[in-house]
Amino acid sequence: MKIWIKAICITSFVIQMSACSSSAQTKNDSRPAQALETMYEMRGDFENLFPLKLKEKGYDWEDINDWILSIETAYSKHGNKLVIN
Repeated sequence: MKIWIKAICITSFVIQMSACSSSAQTKNDSRPAQALETMYEMRGDFENLFPLKLKEKGYDWEDINDWILSIETAYSKHGNKLVIN
């Protein structure tokens, strides 16, 4: 699977997780910003917060770091432009 597809799938997964766990969302919260917030927390406490399902699929700290950079820059680690709505 191409990295940009993985990044979009993971971003979607993280957005869903953060939406379910967040009880106080405001109108100004964007989904990518929510996903980034959740991924920053996961990266900071990887062993405890990174989803087991993703670990079982072989994803690790380097992957979450790549996903964060992809969302922040709107480019994959391979230089492909990402369109994030």
